[in-house]
Amino acid sequence: MVLDDDSYPAQLQACYPHHNIKFSLMMRRGGLVKVYDSCLMSGSLYKSVLLSDHTSAEELIQLLLHCYNSKEKHTAFALYEVCPSRKYERKLHKDELPLRTQKEWPLQDLYFLQLRYNADEPLQKRKIPWTKSVDSLGKITFRLSTKEDISPTLIHSPTLKPSFNDYENYFYI
Repeated sequence: MVLDDDSYPAQLQACYPHHNIKFSLMMRRGGLVKVYDSCLMSGSLYKSVLLSDHTSAEELIQLLLHCYNSKEKHTAFALYEVCPSRKYERKLHKDELPLRTQKEWPLQDLYFLQLRYNADEPLQKRKIPWTKSVDSLGKITFRLSTKEDISPTLIHSPTLKPSFNDYENYFYI
């Protein structure tokens, strides 16, 4: 008997406690895809992933993020099919099936899948750790906040060090 995707084997086994029920897990039909993922890990060239025929582009992105223990949102990335020799690239829709896309390529060696940051995803702006203060004369001054001034949710790293290589930490007047 083949169970549906939304079946609960433990509940099924509980319904028949006196029967010796065994379950075996089998993978759906599928194949191997190679995804160039240097945007996730600079030292990585590509990741080979075994997918089912029903795995969507969105699910593949989630798998790749999980492989690298990344905490980034899957919506921050997009999957592209690329053919450099033909100067062709196309962003896959989140519901497209990468394995099916790969099987439709006329020349497998000329095409590849590439993970990129999603240009359609709006960038999240981080709150700048500056504190505004007004003295008794009404003079306004700004200073870089200390750990005590900033709530823990605003701190992205365990240590509060200003990163002057990050443009978002600059204060413009």
